[in-house]
Amino acid sequence: MKPAFEVHMDGINITSRIKDRVLSITVNDEAGSKADTVRIELDDRDNSILEPPDGTLILVAMGYEELFPVPMGVFVLDKIEYEIAPDRMIIHGKAAHFGSTLKDQKTRNWDGKTIGEIVAEIAAEHKLEPKVAERLKVIKHEYLAQRSESDINFLSRIGKESDAIVSVKDGGLLFIGKGEGQSASGNALPQTWVFKSQLMPGSRVSKDKANAYKSVKAIWHDKKVGEKKTVTAGEGSPAYEITHPYRTEESAERAAKSKLDEQARAGHSINLALVGNPILRAEGQALVIGLRPSIPPLWSITGVTHRLGGGGYTTRIRGELPKSEE
Repeated sequence: MKPAFEVHMDGINITSRIKDRVLSITVNDEAGSKADTVRIELDDRDNSILEPPDGTLILVAMGYEELFPVPMGVFVLDKIEYEIAPDRMIIHGKAAHFGSTLKDQKTRNWDGKTIGEIVAEIAAEHKLEPKVAERLKVIKHEYLAQRSESDINFLSRIGKESDAIVSVKDGGLLFIGKGEGQSASGNALPQTWVFKSQLMPGSRVSKDKANAYKSVKAIWHDKKVGEKKTVTAGEGSPAYEITHPYRTEESAERAAKSKLDEQARAGHSINLALVGNPILRAEGQALVIGLRPSIPPLWSITGVTHRLGGGGYTTRIRGELPKSEE
């Protein structure tokens, strides 16, 4: 199949205008609060390419001529670079909303609010649709402060306590369980099969055994007796200790369990290169078939890089172990 792409700027399809000038298009699709990005490298041999104006919205689709190109997202123009001899124009964009007021610092209290209520209020402020996993909606914070902190950083911070990721995708503000393979509605995210025969040189699986923590300790302050207490998730050594004290036993237990789950997943990782597959997305899952028996087949995708250039269309996926069943 022949690789194909489409580029739209501010709603106008400019694919035919730039088709013979495109040297490469790279889209990075990230899980969590790290912004998705696009990089378009153009041949500027006669310096006749018009520079897109500030704030230009860029829509990129990638795939194959025999199939309809798959939209990779909407990005806002972030930076333009010019390379000299040979002349190149390089257009950079990042996911729309990540350069918005989500990064404005704010100070306020959220005492007595549930995660569902917090995300709904913040989403409304930024004209986004709140999408919160059902199990996370009801978690309540008796004491919670946002101090000179952006909304995206604040949500990411409280998400760590519940092993959740925060992301902005397709007009929605997502607060979902990390590595669970489920959307905010509870539906399973796409699980794509990848066969060993599809893998290209440079693919690898890593197992970090040196930092395999067996337990996690967290501290909380018991105001009733005026002393610090410890809760533990898991058992055995080595043990990881969260030094930041929590205000309630419940939040400390939640943080310890989340950190233990995170450590278990992060100790194993994949970085696989394969022929371009536009279906692969961050936060989905990959079932890798044909690896040695000691390597788990199911992986949670933490990042995907789609690249279309002189070498054809390739996809690289990064991932960690999915969250284990309770």
